[in-house]
Amino acid sequence: HVPEDFPGRVATDFPELLGIVKQHVKPERDKLGRTPSAQGYKKFWWLFARNAKGMFHAIGRGDAFIRHPVGWIPSSPRTQVICLAQISKYLLPALVPSDIVYSHRLVVFSNGVGAMFALLQSSIHEAWARKQAATLETRLSYTPTDAFETFPMPPLLSSGGDLETLGLEYSSIRKDLCRKTSCGLTELYNAFHHPGRTDSGIEQLREIHSRIDNQVVHAYGWSDLQLNHGFHEVPYLPENDRVRFTISETARAKGLWGRAVVVNHAL
Repeated sequence: HVPEDFPGRVATDFPELLGIVKQHVKPERDKLGRTPSAQGYKKFWWLFARNAKGMFHAIGRGDAFIRHPVGWIPSSPRTQVICLAQISKYLLPALVPSDIVYSHRLVVFSNGVGAMFALLQSSIHEAWARKQAATLETRLSYTPTDAFETFPMPPLLSSGGDLETLGLEYSSIRKDLCRKTSCGLTELYNAFHHPGRTDSGIEQLREIHSRIDNQVVHAYGWSDLQLNHGFHEVPYLPENDRVRFTISETARAKGLWGRAVVVNHAL
């Protein structure tokens, strides 16, 4: 029950939408068992089972909640955040608006700037994630505790330099390609990693991806490391799908991984 003097909007202020939820969600909630969680879901059938309160406070949208974390200070909402699918064939972060409802299978990063997007999209971050995270069948299972919280951030990362510009450019070009070709990200990256695809948009995306990797390496201070981008077989991928446009295995295994471990241990 909502107090009569409650100043905000409530579910009954939107009867048509509430009717859809009552028709499609309530019957499923009513089937749940007798555990405390299930009882709560049944009682409050019009609410999300998990309200992601911590996440929405982190991205500046905590004003939507009545109760707030201790020490929380209201701030301007982020205009965008970074999301990536937790289970996927490719590791593909994306810049998305901050005022949407996110799927429970998305990992959301509150830092929605171009430099962070570029870092997460880089082959350097992917190499670390593939080493640290688990898999589901043949797909990467990205968990922040394993793949991101252990990731050694480059000391020279900033939100105003070349990496910021490259990240925003990469995101913009990729969105345009998806729009022009009416395809999703997985289909686009099937083409990206296919040696036979040489259309100008794909080649441009590869070129910027290479520049991002080189800039990330520079942010670590590893300017001597030669990445040798091209089509390489990646040994930890399925035998029938190992070719990727990426850094060489020599750069990955003999240079990149060892240096990243050293940085990680120094933190």
